[in-house]
Amino acid sequence: MIKTRDVLGWSGLWMRIDGEDDRTLGFDNMYDRRITGTTGWNVYSVVLDVPPHSADISFGVLLDGDGRVWIDHVKFEVVSDAVAVTERRLPSLPANLDFSAGVE
Repeated sequence: MIKTRDVLGWSGLWMRIDGEDDRTLGFDNMYDRRITGTTGWNVYSVVLDVPPHSADISFGVLLDGDGRVWIDHVKFEVVSDAVAVTERRLPSLPANLDFSAGVE
């Protein structure tokens, strides 16, 4: 559950799944479902696939800008495959920086 007061930027629940090599395997910070302004206690969810080779699950609440945000009653649940993941796709690494693709 998250509650906010006078959030001028945005806030959100975030979660990251890391592999044994510290590579990010999954990530969501509710950027596309931002919490703004003043809200009462509401339930928010982040749904990520957790591969068998995962090493760490990190989570928290963020505040970008002025305001206040509280988090309470955090829980982890296993959900069926019918529940859509909320994962925010991380940008891929830059490619073709020498502009050689397609040049003959």
